[in-house]
Amino acid sequence: MAEIDFEQEFLKDVLDIFPVEITVAIGKKAEIALNQLGLDCRVIRHPARGGKREFEAGIRELFRKA
Repeated sequence: MAEIDFEQEFLKDVLDIFPVEITVAIGKKAEIALNQLGLDCRVIRHPARGGKREFEAGIRELFRKA
């Protein structure tokens, strides 16, 4: 997908400037993009289309582990 390809180039630049310890994908498209870059990531459901509760639970769990 063109949007993922474009975002990957931007993300590579950002990660070169700001290295991170934990990478979190919000939704499946983000997970695909991060996996294509070879990054391990935690996946949280995107809040769109009825995913609000799962998103909120995922965020809470992420901060409990931090």
